[in-house]
Amino acid sequence: MIKKIDGYIPDNKKKTDAPYDKQHFTYDPANDRCICLAGTPVTFLGEHYDKSKKNTARIYKGQECKTCLHQKMCTKQRKGIRYIKSFPYERERNAMNEKMNTEKGKEIYKLRAITVEPAFADIKENKGMRAFLTGGIKTIKTEFSLVCTASNLKKIWIELQKKNSIMENIIIKNPNASNAIYLYLHLA
Repeated sequence: MIKKIDGYIPDNKKKTDAPYDKQHFTYDPANDRCICLAGTPVTFLGEHYDKSKKNTARIYKGQECKTCLHQKMCTKQRKGIRYIKSFPYERERNAMNEKMNTEKGKEIYKLRAITVEPAFADIKENKGMRAFLTGGIKTIKTEFSLVCTASNLKKIWIELQKKNSIMENIIIKNPNASNAIYLYLHLA
């Protein structure tokens, strides 16, 4: 049975309100090109390895930039031609950003603050787990599982302490409490 996961992942990049940012260009998958804000095509030129991002980018080149009224605001290139770099999974990231900006996305992401984040914060801050000590996927999975197990055992221990405290209060307030409560406290 295949289980579908519907992820909600925030974008850590700084948002830009620049009107000529590439996020405002529309991608045309049928023709593998972008359409600029003036409605002119920005066509695929080739692929280039970007050393700073350590990834291969697809390069798109503006076709009618020299006669465009927006040229000076749209590009800072000396020749006045607009180039766009598109990195792998960029379209998927943009789709995720749109999904995160919906009301449903915001509500679901709020749940993370009360379910997942406190556990990770406890592991990082209180247990001092800021980096893995081992290398390799298998040993890191084992290490993380041990840390999670320790965290869960602590939660269970705290709940048992609360339960025992409640039972002790019952016995103190009611000296005629049944033997079952007495046995529970001393055998649990």
